[in-house]
Amino acid sequence: NDDDDDPLELVSDTESSSYEGSSSSSSSSGSRKKEKYKVAEEVKVGQIPKTAQFRAWDNTLAINANAASGRPDDKALIWFMKAHDLDRPDAYFRDSGKKFGLLDRRLGSALQRISHGQLGMRITREAEKALKAGRVIRGREVYRIIRRHFQSSSTGDVVYNLTDLQK
Repeated sequence: NDDDDDPLELVSDTESSSYEGSSSSSSSSGSRKKEKYKVAEEVKVGQIPKTAQFRAWDNTLAINANAASGRPDDKALIWFMKAHDLDRPDAYFRDSGKKFGLLDRRLGSALQRISHGQLGMRITREAEKALKAGRVIRGREVYRIIRRHFQSSSTGDVVYNLTDLQK
């Protein structure tokens, strides 16, 4: 669960994609001021890249997920970057926490739409497992499937090494 600090509550309104959160600033009366963050209707994910472009796509996805959160800080970026750690158990990412539930669902939807071929079939299988368990696959879960797909490619390792040498 990613609600370690500054818990936010989703605003339940079909028209709004906002959520409220406590900010660290206080009003003159001493009570905490609520800030509203509007989650973007869609997270921009581009197309699934070729192996050589994966690193650039990965960086852009992290930045776009952070921007889509509507937050002025980088807490969504930190939340998203936890998915980079493939040693962390997959079960950890089944719960988005209160702060980023809507963002995680929109990220998952966007990533599923662009996935095709063997990668798309793998994501579809995992999405079906989640549905059978009575839940929707989360965006960071889909992202980790994509990340593993590119990491497991031996061609990707060569591309990474050649790219690193060109610096």
